[in-house]
Amino acid sequence: ARQDGTGCVFEGSFAEFHRQWAAGELFYGAWAPHLKSWDAAAGDPRVLFLRYEDMVSDLRPCVDAVVKHLNLPISPEKVSELMPTFSVQYMKANKERFQPISVTWKEGYEFVRKGVVG
Repeated sequence: ARQDGTGCVFEGSFAEFHRQWAAGELFYGAWAPHLKSWDAAAGDPRVLFLRYEDMVSDLRPCVDAVVKHLNLPISPEKVSELMPTFSVQYMKANKERFQPISVTWKEGYEFVRKGVVG
């Protein structure tokens, strides 16, 4: 990986990226310490944990949990109206709104991928 002043650019294969990432050799650190850092937040009422697997299998209860957790004044009808904009298909069709700009991606890389578990 190199830093070019506009973000971090990884120029190797995915396998090499994964090896370096798991070993904590990349700019952002290792995965295991990152996960462990969330242990401190487990009892914090300001933190809501959502599992990707749950969002993929049934998104609506997850959205409802976020609305409740943040005490948002949004009606169930408005949530229903917004639900299509939370889909992977919508994000792919509007990728300019969802593609992070904090890093430089390799040519052809899609940040929003399949939206499946595994």
